[in-house]
Amino acid sequence: MYQVIENKKRIKVLQETFINALEKRADEIRYPILGHQGGSWQEKVSYLKKYNIWCRGYKEENRFWNGFGIGEPLNEVNANITCEINFPFEGINRRIAGVFAEDAYGNEFVLHRGKIGGGRKGIGKSSFQEKYRGKIITAIDGDRESEFALVGDLNSKNLVQQVCSFVKEVYRIKEEEDHETTTFSFSEEFFGAKTVKGREESIANCYHGIIVNSLAAILESRGLKIGKDKNRDLFTYKQGEIKNIFEIKPDLGNSSLYSAVGQLIIYSIGTSANLFIVMPKGITRAVKKKLETIGIGIIEFEWNGDQPEFFGLEKVKE
Repeated sequence: MYQVIENKKRIKVLQETFINALEKRADEIRYPILGHQGGSWQEKVSYLKKYNIWCRGYKEENRFWNGFGIGEPLNEVNANITCEINFPFEGINRRIAGVFAEDAYGNEFVLHRGKIGGGRKGIGKSSFQEKYRGKIITAIDGDRESEFALVGDLNSKNLVQQVCSFVKEVYRIKEEEDHETTTFSFSEEFFGAKTVKGREESIANCYHGIIVNSLAAILESRGLKIGKDKNRDLFTYKQGEIKNIFEIKPDLGNSSLYSAVGQLIIYSIGTSANLFIVMPKGITRAVKKKLETIGIGIIEFEWNGDQPEFFGLEKVKE
């Protein structure tokens, strides 16, 4: 279980770690015009050319403000803020979307409450969680348990990639809300018991959204229509009918494999879809054959730099 960090001194140190990791990767400093409901102003921002994302972090009255935008920012020209990952100075403040958290092993993470709308109609927390392709996790949030988007592993060498992936996810979700989309409704009934996640699985989950988005981009480039809902990581559909369902697991743990099988079987009920588990290379031939007997195919991937390369996509049918 994750625990939201409330200590003032610790949050300050973690904020510095967070924003410094991003700013150190910047290629250029720019001075665009930023704005929100409080007005507009010229601001110094850091531009990460590789990811085509800019960022800026500083202290506001009651929070550490961290703004992000997509696209090259130009001096003295308006730059749209895609999302904010802000943190309270201390304690619990559920009106501020970002939090730092730790797991039982002392790993530190950046989480987000899913409030991305900025007051825009139709972009609430429930809509965000339904469409978010990364991991939604549960954390102890003061006197209760709350659901958060897992943004990244604060001490990972890939933190910048994970944060940029989150920012692009927010942009995608906002854009999707602005266009008519096909929706699928399913029961919210919970099947099975939650399992305790180990150190490796907890960290691996930070890559979940990157893997899903990379696979989605490839499938879309082939002309397939892509969907995602709260119960399924990714699926393709045609004329309102689901054709392929993908369950993505970023690690090779037995619990991940068993979980993927169960989720695919349960959430394919009522469809004739092809089922696929997407996992790192290393699944034995014997396991693959057993999965084939129950109608589940395997798509493997391995990391090529900071992007996953997939094997077995020829099995995906239109």
